[in-house]
Amino acid sequence: MASLAKFVSVAVSRSGGDTEANPLWYMANVFPSEAEFHSFTSLIRPSFSEKMGKGYTEMQWAPIDSSREDFIGEFQPVVYSAFSNSGYSINELSDIGNLVTALRNDEDGTQLDSRAEKVARLAKTLNPIMVSTWLDVAPTLFGITASSSKFETEAKLAQVTMETAICLYGAIFRERDLSNDIRSQAVDDINALLGYMSPYLPRSSESGDPELEDFTRALSLSYCELTSMTALASQCDIKNASKSRATLKLKQFKALSTQLSRVREYVAEALNGELKSVSHPMGYSLTSTAYAALLPTIWSLVNFQSDNGDSDLSTNIRMACIKHATRTSSKSAVKRPATLFVGMLLMLYGFRGSPLGRQKILMSEEIDAFREWYQQLPKVLWELGVSDPSLTEVVLSQFLLNFIVIGVSRLFCGYYYESASEARRYWILV
Repeated sequence: MASLAKFVSVAVSRSGGDTEANPLWYMANVFPSEAEFHSFTSLIRPSFSEKMGKGYTEMQWAPIDSSREDFIGEFQPVVYSAFSNSGYSINELSDIGNLVTALRNDEDGTQLDSRAEKVARLAKTLNPIMVSTWLDVAPTLFGITASSSKFETEAKLAQVTMETAICLYGAIFRERDLSNDIRSQAVDDINALLGYMSPYLPRSSESGDPELEDFTRALSLSYCELTSMTALASQCDIKNASKSRATLKLKQFKALSTQLSRVREYVAEALNGELKSVSHPMGYSLTSTAYAALLPTIWSLVNFQSDNGDSDLSTNIRMACIKHATRTSSKSAVKRPATLFVGMLLMLYGFRGSPLGRQKILMSEEIDAFREWYQQLPKVLWELGVSDPSLTEVVLSQFLLNFIVIGVSRLFCGYYYESASEARRYWILV
């Protein structure tokens, strides 16, 4: 199973891997094009963008001279094009009629399926395996007598199942040219898997075993990411659903909204240091690794639109994220990614020319929180001195970029807004 997960991770990733090539991949969905997204990342992280262009060259595949090879015939790439709407099975792969049809289509010049279709069929094939694996290990792993030494195999299988699901469905939902049918099928499949996971996650381990507590926390963060990305995809799915399927989709979305509410509470507790366990009775502080793993979830939550138009979910998570970045010590390893992320939020939400600035309105409490975060940046520089050049670069870049691009001097005006229209009038640049 671990080998399968590694294979899937490599197979569905682009050149260099989505997350390796750009750690900010989760923000790409709010930009109208890849070019605008890369322009933003080059602005926000110039030194990082320079590194992206070095070390490898992206090239398109092209045939080469194969005169030394003497095959009897040409082998057509029929596997992906044979079955366009479902997962693979032994019967389908053995059906000579399907293969002949696929060969004829390829001879006629029919294009091979898109990357999204290939990944979607792979996900559909592996979904029953992930469900059955989870059902096998979850009751034992999350039982009262669970311990890291007893159930190491079960823990590994649960982790691999979660990683495979995030890898597959994340790759599907990040595609810009995703068709409604593929999205709808993927949402149905992932909702089924989440339905089996939700009784167990997110949670804090009460076993007293430090290793199992760390594992449960990591698995809960992964579950939060999977749920939040599914929620965003489900919103698009409902908008494009036919009348005959609209009722079913709304029912699924209501169940998902309940799960998302629990995810929001868990994420807020994680940011506020309120995740408690036997070994951390005073609360667990996020490590830099845990914070980085949480960022895609935070991003999904702050962009989520509730079905009743209530923006409290997004606002609460934004507030928790800003306050966490403000109070985090300058000596903490989390300070750098937290400063970078909140700085990007301020740019994207505060500047009307940005994709989110055209749609979102920051209210008075959020502006106050952003102001407090911005005003503590010089203090961070003073506390650092010359001890952390990497964090110093991030703090300086965020301080100057937000001042220049948005005009953060407005943060010091002391306006308090009683309505959304006042917030738009005084905060967003016109």
